[in-house]
Amino acid sequence: MLTPLSDWLADPPLAGPAAYTYQGYCPSTGRLLTLERTPQAEAVARELMRRLGRLEKGRMYGVLITDQGVLIGFSGQEQSQGWVPPIRPHELPEKELAELAELKAELAELPLPLARHALELLQQERASMSERHRLNKQIRAQKRLQGGDLELLRQESLADERELKAHKARARDLATRLKALEERRVQIVRRRRALSRQMHRDLQQRFQASLFPGQAWSLASLFAGNAPGGTGECCAPKLLHYAARHGLIPLGLAEFWWGPGPRTAGQFYPACAERCQPLLGALLSRQELSLLYEDELLIAVDKPPGVLSVPGRGPLQQDCMLSRMQRLRPEVLGIHRLDLETTGVLLFARNRETQSELNRLFRDRLVRKTYLAELTRPPNCLEGTIELPVRDKPALTHYRVLEGARVEFYPVTGRTHQLRVHAALGLGAPIRGDRLYGPEGPRLFLHCSALAFELGGRRLEIASEPPFWR
Repeated sequence: MLTPLSDWLADPPLAGPAAYTYQGYCPSTGRLLTLERTPQAEAVARELMRRLGRLEKGRMYGVLITDQGVLIGFSGQEQSQGWVPPIRPHELPEKELAELAELKAELAELPLPLARHALELLQQERASMSERHRLNKQIRAQKRLQGGDLELLRQESLADERELKAHKARARDLATRLKALEERRVQIVRRRRALSRQMHRDLQQRFQASLFPGQAWSLASLFAGNAPGGTGECCAPKLLHYAARHGLIPLGLAEFWWGPGPRTAGQFYPACAERCQPLLGALLSRQELSLLYEDELLIAVDKPPGVLSVPGRGPLQQDCMLSRMQRLRPEVLGIHRLDLETTGVLLFARNRETQSELNRLFRDRLVRKTYLAELTRPPNCLEGTIELPVRDKPALTHYRVLEGARVEFYPVTGRTHQLRVHAALGLGAPIRGDRLYGPEGPRLFLHCSALAFELGGRRLEIASEPPFWR
């Protein structure tokens, strides 16, 4: 899989300016991470083009120069010896695939066009019949005036009525059948859509589960929802993921199209904005779980941004700090939560008794919580108290300005989004990077920097430095 650089280049090119730079924000620190398309990577890519020769099928190819050699890959889910494998093979479930095929076949066989055409013909026939009945009625009226046979005229009138009644019955039956067919079509379409969504969610869940343990991000947070189809199949994510899994340091990356198709063969291309770009910062970073404190009662970790504290709803919301911790320490139990994008000290109990005691301490406000934040502007007062309801519940926060827009918060209550609301509405200065209450940014500049409490006869204070100020 990994080959020496000398197998590709006899004389590596001299260093020079990069034509393109892959970049993304680290989900943990908010720092901008970069990887250049170096002249060396381009030279290896051109040698790969030469070795590929003429192809019948075009696709994207990529080369990654690492500290230990060269990796090569191509887009898609295929596997081939010597090439970087897919992050996760998309093995679709046979049962769901079979049901999709059955639904597709049934949809194609539904006689909707014939039923619609028959109803149109019946409506045309009704119009013609109505005109004919109108003329018959006029003729019968004239015959009555001329002394015609009344019984015969009555029978003719009854015949027209029977014909109209029979026609209406046929129209009702056909309309009922057409409605049933339409309803079945809607059912099939909805079922196919639900199956496709479920299969897509399953694929995304397997894709996320295949990433290396301890990575400080979740797929849902990077894409602000479901990742698009084909995520992770491009060259850059595959190459960077393989390098991270095997402890290789990326030095240069180049992607190009080769073969026939919609793109130009031999031309270098940047990372695609839809499926690759949101992954780059996470794949270029190699953050693992950072333990701050551990004893026989509890464990404290440094929570990164973009990861839930506890599982949420749905398969894509199961990756969280609790599940990650339980892979290392199966006995741990959750105690409190930090918002998805908030970083800092997060506690876990190692037994039920400790969990119950810590829950009591939080409930009785016996845990002193300290948060550090950077606001969009300096507050008007250097210190003070904010007493402002959050979601119709009382909420109280003390604060102190450290320097400029950097503020230390001491929340007394623990409402959801309390500090974000109090900064935006109480101080009139949203926290930097707050997507809900202020301008967006690469990350939320809010960090739980310390928790202080008494447990088991000991006074503990667990602290963490904010990653955005390091």
